[in-house]
Amino acid sequence: MAPPLSLSSMRRCPHCDAPLPGTSEACASCFRSTAVCGGFRLGDELGKGGLGTVYAAESESGQRAAVKVLPLSPLNPAAVHEVFRDSARLLATLQHPSLPRVLGVESHTQRSFLALERLDGGTLAQRVMAGERFIGPSLRALLDDLLAVVQHLHDEEILHGDLTPRNVMFRANDRRPVLIDFDGIAADGDARYPTLVVTPGYTAPEQRAGEVSIEADLYGVGATAYYAATGRSPNSLDRHGGRPDLGHVRADAVTKAVLAALLHLDPARRPRSAELAQRLLASEHEPLELPAAPPAMARTSPRRPLVLTLVAAALAAVVGITVASQAASIGSAPSPASSVHSIH
Repeated sequence: MAPPLSLSSMRRCPHCDAPLPGTSEACASCFRSTAVCGGFRLGDELGKGGLGTVYAAESESGQRAAVKVLPLSPLNPAAVHEVFRDSARLLATLQHPSLPRVLGVESHTQRSFLALERLDGGTLAQRVMAGERFIGPSLRALLDDLLAVVQHLHDEEILHGDLTPRNVMFRANDRRPVLIDFDGIAADGDARYPTLVVTPGYTAPEQRAGEVSIEADLYGVGATAYYAATGRSPNSLDRHGGRPDLGHVRADAVTKAVLAALLHLDPARRPRSAELAQRLLASEHEPLELPAAPPAMARTSPRRPLVLTLVAAALAAVVGITVASQAASIGSAPSPASSVHSIH
């Protein structure tokens, strides 16, 4: 049974920062409820980023959450709050078991709030650092689950852009991975500039050169699965003509062949979709190396409407900080360094 929520941080109103008695249900200064996003009371601080603070939270019924509080400030002007709200509401429409559940969104003149389910199973990076390895059927299952959620995003015309072991979490007592830390999401036709995230070892070569695409997301899936299988950075891979040597990965021939295709340096040699990679993974025969896609096909693939926005100032802070900061209560582990660049 989960321990009771500590209300030590409830000494201040989540809306106006006025001092509060620990059990107050309303603020005497702003007259707002001390619960946000439909009934979550904030508890201890879980983490803090440059744009906001994340708190443990719990509803009267005992539902646990992580709540991001985004204050209005020079760093967070009204436009950032608008993107924060729009992105959170779009995320809430993406119902998938391998995505975090949005439990509530609330916004006022001076504050915005996002409540997400609290993931207590740690990150994939932490599990591997603790000695766990995904081999045989567990590697195939992990790869299949990651491909399924990535295909769901791509079906909705959304790219992730930063598939890494630190951006994969787990619910307690559940082996299904949950993908977190979206750098930015937008609907088709949204004319915002993309944001490029570079994580050494996990970012596809073409993304390092400035092209975020479906194929780059698939490379990240492969690199993350490789790390889960071996505990080694994908930077350590030996290659033959761009194709990785996976001789030390402990898995069946089909799983290794699909993993090798995902990790090919040439994006045209990777599966053209996560769905195709899943079909290959489910086959009984080792797939041959994929033929190169003609240049016209590569340019007219579904990457065209997949527009990443400048939500790095909002949604990365929303999902990444909100969910990943929960790892602090489980135990920290080294994670790959990332850099973020706006592409104009």
